[in-house]
Amino acid sequence: MSETTTTKTTAEKAKAAGAKSPGDKKKATSAKVKALQAEAAKGDVIVEVRGELFTVHVEKYQQRTVDDYEFMEMSLKGMLPVMLDELLDSGDQEKLKDLVRDKETNRVGTEQMGEVFTELMEAAGQGN
Repeated sequence: MSETTTTKTTAEKAKAAGAKSPGDKKKATSAKVKALQAEAAKGDVIVEVRGELFTVHVEKYQQRTVDDYEFMEMSLKGMLPVMLDELLDSGDQEKLKDLVRDKETNRVGTEQMGEVFTELMEAAGQGN
């Protein structure tokens, strides 16, 4: 009699053990975001961050990075104000800052802004 042996990949073993895959962590897109995305301009992505909707100009940002070496340098150095000027309209920039604005001091913390920026980029499919 022959014995049947089954080999499993590491991913299959992990899944069988109950581990989550990267796809499990991605939030489902709401119906409202899907509807707005259908109407968005070419190259724009509608995302929801902390309950607020933003239109992210992904294609415009990527094109500027390709066309403008100095812009690319500033982006790679993490100069958020310069990056946000390409990614968001002024109203969305203010809305993003308001998400992390301190209620007592009315200031926008640098660390908190960096965190919400990371959330925005990940939601737009541009995060690491």
